[in-house]
Amino acid sequence: MYRGQLKLAVLKTLSEGSQSGYSLMAQLGKLTGKKPSAGSLYPILDELKKNGAVKSLPKKRKIIYSITQAGKLKFAKEMNFKDQLFQDMVHNCRMFDHLMDVKMAPFMEEVIARVKKGERPFEEIEPEMHKMKMVLLHMLNKGQISPNKAALKRIIAHCIKEMEDLT
Repeated sequence: MYRGQLKLAVLKTLSEGSQSGYSLMAQLGKLTGKKPSAGSLYPILDELKKNGAVKSLPKKRKIIYSITQAGKLKFAKEMNFKDQLFQDMVHNCRMFDHLMDVKMAPFMEEVIARVKKGERPFEEIEPEMHKMKMVLLHMLNKGQISPNKAALKRIIAHCIKEMEDLT
């Protein structure tokens, strides 16, 4: 995650509620798939504190971080630059396609264009899509994709056929 993106993610996450640095790292990891290191997160929190965007309060053995009104304004202002984030995402999809010789960019570009317009294209089926991704990731981590390749292909082909029948 780029430093500028991490800063925005910290402000966005803190706008949803105060939390410790450790829980902030864990939540960002859960949301983005890559947990930021303490060496990345704490300098950003220090910078945001220095700029008045975040405040911290000691609570037992933890420090709880909260976004300030100035932080909320900073986040809103920074989000005006989200067009650059969308452009970077499209660029990264195209680069991934080129380097890995896969053809996901057209699909991802369509999804990104819709999200940019404020749509959530798969909102109604997000829980099911998330569950499927988590099951596949679990299988990948357990080395169960290759041994079950034929069955997985059959299941996916069946799903595709049923979805095509809906159109």
